Amino acid sequence: MAQHPVAMGAASGTVVLVRTIGGSLGVAALGAVFTSRPVGAADPGLTPAQADALPAPLREAFRAAVTSGVHGVPLGTAVLAALAFAAVWYVRETPLRRPTEEAPAPAPRPPADRPRRRPS
Repeated sequence: MAQHPVAMGAASGTVVLVRTIGGSLGVAALGAVFTSRPVGAADPGLTPAQADALPAPLREAFRAAVTSGVHGVPLGTAVLAALAFAAVWYVRETPLRRPTEEAPAPAPRPPADRPRRRPS
C-alpha cells in the first residue's frame, strides 16, 4: 500500500523518533553491560586521580575490572546487531510510491510579482 505524499512528513518524523529512542535504549543497555561487568572493583564512583592514588595491587585489580567491563560492550553490541538483523527479515517492505503512479500536480500559484485578488 503506497503512502500519500502528505503522510511522508509524518513517516519521516516517526523514523527519526524511533531511531532516537533506539539509540537511547542501546546506550542504556550497553552502559548496564559495562557497569555490571567490573567484578571486585573498589568503588564505582572512583575518579582517575583516586585510582592513581591506590596501592599498586588494588590499582591493577581496578584496571582489570574496568577493562573486563569495556570488553563486554563490543560483545553486547554484536549480540544486539545480530538480533536487529534477524528482526529485519520479518519486516514487510512497503513501497512509498509505485513507479507507475504520478505525483499529484501542484496547485497553480500566482506569480510572485502579482498579489492574489481578495474577494470583496
